[in-house]
Amino acid sequence: NLLLCYHTIGQRDKTRQAFNDLLKIPFSSSEDDYPVSARKEDRQAILVSEAIRDDQLTQMERKRRRLAEHIIVTAAKIIGNNSDGDFVNGYEWCIEQVRNSTYLELANGLEIQKAIAYLREDNFSKAITTLKQFEKAEAKLASAAATNLSFLHFLEKDLINAHKYADLALKSDKFNPASLTNKGNCCFAQGDYDKARYYYEEALNIDAGCVQALHNLILTLMNLNHYQRVKDLLHKYTLIQPENTQVFCLMAQALQQTNDFDHAKSWLVMLEINFYFKLGFFIKTLNYLERLS
Repeated sequence: NLLLCYHTIGQRDKTRQAFNDLLKIPFSSSEDDYPVSARKEDRQAILVSEAIRDDQLTQMERKRRRLAEHIIVTAAKIIGNNSDGDFVNGYEWCIEQVRNSTYLELANGLEIQKAIAYLREDNFSKAITTLKQFEKAEAKLASAAATNLSFLHFLEKDLINAHKYADLALKSDKFNPASLTNKGNCCFAQGDYDKARYYYEEALNIDAGCVQALHNLILTLMNLNHYQRVKDLLHKYTLIQPENTQVFCLMAQALQQTNDFDHAKSWLVMLEINFYFKLGFFIKTLNYLERLS
């Protein structure tokens, strides 16, 4: 919270100092009491480690560890993305500090965040170069890097490499919904709607709230003329994103295709109402700003 305060008031040096202080906070767990080397030689240590491997205290420690890591990564992203326009310098500074701390395993994840920052700047070549460093990393990192590489190549309409990296990501982690969605996107772009449907459905089986997979599955089913299923999925979509006007348009289109013109009209009316509501709010805001000036 102190880091966020310094960041909000533009105190760059103090923000970085707070980040360093964050890294100095020790994190110990009960697993440290029984190191692997000791377990191999001490039967009692082996029995104890087996007993506590997944008990409530261990689960709580893991949860706290994940929270600590999330806070550190979020803080690094704040510094990296707000370094007077030089996000590379910001991320590299954070990565260097993390490598010199007890949280050094987070450094590679920050390298991937740096690649994503390159992507936001439309610097695809730098993003690809950064991500390719992790092709042979441990499974979790390799999957994250390959997932992003697949998406980058897809944006560049390079479907061969998009397929290649989607496959590599799934080889590292077959339960990654983003990788499954990327693979589905490649199949969709090639007109293979049955395969695309399979991958989107697999992604949704793992993460029912994966909006990208849900949206693209709807488009796929529309191409397959499965409009009853489309309508069911669109109702689910409205629960997740009730103000998404794209959903209104898709629902109206699906209803029109099934000759349900009255309901199609009602969805288009909702779209129109939503549009005028937002337009009215925009005009009201402009009028307020004009009075202030």
